[in-house]
Amino acid sequence: MKTITFKIGILVAIGTWLNPHTAPAQQFKEESTSRFSMIYSYYSEGVELGDIDNDGDIDILFANGEGYSSKGNAQKNEVHINDGKGKFTDETNQRLAGIPLTRTRDILLADIDNDGDLDLVEANVFGDPHRLLLNDGKGFFTNATSTWFPTINDYGSDVDAADINNDGLLDLYFTSTGTKVFGGTGGQDRVLINTGTSFVDETKTRLPQVLVAETLGVEFVDVDMDLDLDIYLTNRGPKNQLYLNDGTGHFTDISDKIPEDGDMTYESVLGDLNGDGWVDVFSVNYGPGSGFNEGVSINDGTGGFVDKSKELFAPNSNIGADDNAAVLVDIDSDSDLDVIVAALSPGTERLYVNNGKGYLTLTPGVIQVQNDATLECAMADVDNNGTYDLVSANGESGTMKNKLYINYGPPDTNPPKFLQVQDLEGKGLAESGVVLANVIDDLVQDTPVRLNIVLVVNPETEAQNIPMLWVGGTFYRGVLPTPGVSYQIKATDRQGNESLSLVYTWSENMVGEDIQEPPGDVNIGDEPSEADVAGDDSGATDIAADGGAGDTTHTPEVIDSDLKTEDAGSTDVRTDSGGDTASRTDVAIPPSDAGDDDASVGVDSGMTDSGAPDTGGPGVDTNLGDIGNPGDTTSADTTHGGKKSSKDDGCSAGSQRGRPSATILIFLACLLLIRRREQTGAKQHG
Repeated sequence: MKTITFKIGILVAIGTWLNPHTAPAQQFKEESTSRFSMIYSYYSEGVELGDIDNDGDIDILFANGEGYSSKGNAQKNEVHINDGKGKFTDETNQRLAGIPLTRTRDILLADIDNDGDLDLVEANVFGDPHRLLLNDGKGFFTNATSTWFPTINDYGSDVDAADINNDGLLDLYFTSTGTKVFGGTGGQDRVLINTGTSFVDETKTRLPQVLVAETLGVEFVDVDMDLDLDIYLTNRGPKNQLYLNDGTGHFTDISDKIPEDGDMTYESVLGDLNGDGWVDVFSVNYGPGSGFNEGVSINDGTGGFVDKSKELFAPNSNIGADDNAAVLVDIDSDSDLDVIVAALSPGTERLYVNNGKGYLTLTPGVIQVQNDATLECAMADVDNNGTYDLVSANGESGTMKNKLYINYGPPDTNPPKFLQVQDLEGKGLAESGVVLANVIDDLVQDTPVRLNIVLVVNPETEAQNIPMLWVGGTFYRGVLPTPGVSYQIKATDRQGNESLSLVYTWSENMVGEDIQEPPGDVNIGDEPSEADVAGDDSGATDIAADGGAGDTTHTPEVIDSDLKTEDAGSTDVRTDSGGDTASRTDVAIPPSDAGDDDASVGVDSGMTDSGAPDTGGPGVDTNLGDIGNPGDTTSADTTHGGKKSSKDDGCSAGSQRGRPSATILIFLACLLLIRRREQTGAKQHG
């Protein structure tokens, strides 16, 4: 029996090898009628998936309103509540009670007022103002537009959220097509900054002042891997645009770093297609010209993009259909991003399977054929079986009935991946304890429903878990309460797959590479006192660690391993085996500390290691703890298990530029010590 099974397996393998394009089994089955209590025939332009009633499952919302290029009838948006098993009850009238009809092009679920539930933002068109509907925590919405939003009458087509100014609150970006959907002079996109109780329009100070016709999409994404969110814009008419974030939420137009595209692009989605860790771009209706071919642009490793559409589609795969949207998802659990395209005409959604290097092959038969005009699509596990299901919003032509496709493929078993984690010991946001993490999963989608992220403080004991909030794109943000801790990030997806980041250390309240040398003179005119050179561990052992009473002068030795840039411990100056351990200064500390050196040497700052005044005498007051600012202190590295624990004012670590004269000062102090010992010896023999 084993032999027969083996031979059958061989035959199947050979058959698959000979015909690699054998049609796979149908994985997505359309079950809208059996799962929706009500299916409208509205003109649906957008769809959002999220748990609006906080019961642990995914609900569905649709954006509705008639009109392609000219104004049609206003319609109500839709709210469908999940029973936990993937069946939905239409509760639009209850959940949106008193909300006027409108013409909505896009909707966004995000926690705008920072109260722990998902609010609803509408990007409206044909003169209908954008709106904010606040959630009461149970999934019932109230119109808060008049108190939160400035008056905006632009024609909007898309809205996205991100914490642009890093204050922990979600800000908003609205695209604008001006006073016409298509054609005309174009409009100025808008940035609204969240104050916690309202939005302030800061477009003029944060965005390039450019009028662009027919901007249809916006994505927040870190294109240059510098731990801030940049902006990628999809334009139907002119070339797409790329705005680079300077780290403070101010943007520069660097669209010259992206390739030319056609004039019919409707949406772009960004994610790592070729597995190199950098986000790439998949665009629908990319061109060339007015053609409907899809496009793939690969990140060049600097945040710019190169058109690789000809190289990265298999033969007969880029078929040139008129499409409207796409989503990136690992459909076959092989740890790369495949692409599902929402087809406008012909109306069958399409799957492109990735080979792991960005090479995409059209794979028919996986999604059940439905002849409809899809304008948007989104994915989430709506029936809680561990797979991502597909929801499509339909309009413009055909029956205009929205669809739900249940995924009967294998469950997601891949854990989330950490692209970047903020290292507070190195640089960036250490002053406030803010930790940012760039985390991706098997689904790339601008919504906070995918992952549960927590910041684990002191993971050795897991003493405290701090929730990290979604702050746009694939970014999450948490705040450590105090310095002197280690931290790790734990990411769990809705299927229960879990990942842990590396362990990092935040030893003091400081900003790493932004440190500048403080002003002030260094006074080395006084000779060192005995206390300044004694070498006992109770005070500031600043020059040498002696080997006992009556020991002769020791010549400091620089340990080569302590000069490596990967060791963020200070440049240690050690003596021979005297037994006492010298205290650490913050001289020449590279930005990423992994070191656990047990000895280093400082020059007396006028303070003991415990913070008490040094009573050993006048000393050599070089004050390396903070040049020109007496009274600072650093504690020994060894007392914290190799983790730096400093009580400096923020200028004691992270940048070698902050201590350019420290080595010279130590050398001069050593010379003074030798001189004093020579003078003492001369007096004893005189």
